Amino acid sequence: MVTSTIETFGQIDIVGNNAGAIIVSISTLSNFVGRLSFGVIYDKFGSYIALLINLIMTISALLLMTVATNMPSLFSVSSC
Repeated sequence: MVTSTIETFGQIDIVGNNAGAIIVSISTLSNFVGRLSFGVIYDKFGSYIALLINLIMTISALLLMTVATNMPSLFSVSSC
């Protein structure tokens, strides 16, 4: 989903090719780290607490995205 959005931005020159590649790389690395860390959280604390932590982090990221003033900060916040 993010990759196709970045591809569209690259086609209409909102984000350059290098910036698009960096954004996709950050998103992929964040996905990898997030899956590993939430696997550990799930194993240690159980599914209910892991879900609550996940929802709190998602709400925080969405709130931070509302105050982002430019595109790179928007994508860096959303990828975390």
